[in-house]
Amino acid sequence: AFSETFALEKVNLTDKLENIGHEAFIRSNIPAVHIPKNLEIIDSQAFYQSGLTTLTFDESSHLTTINANAFGFCSDLSGDIVRLE
Repeated sequence: AFSETFALEKVNLTDKLENIGHEAFIRSNIPAVHIPKNLEIIDSQAFYQSGLTTLTFDESSHLTTINANAFGFCSDLSGDIVRLE
């Protein structure tokens, strides 16, 4: 969808979004993403080698699946992804 869009500075993901597909933002320069509450799946390599530095989640997030290498080689993204039960 937005793969290799080097001028991408911002994206607004709607609350209706349920899945971010395979390689959707691969090698884009998007700096930040807010995961909306109804998003359930981040597919493999969705943000692979992107310029992502900040990732935030809705407080009532329904995210259940982060597939392989979804954030692979996002060298400026730091921290841990923790699921709260």
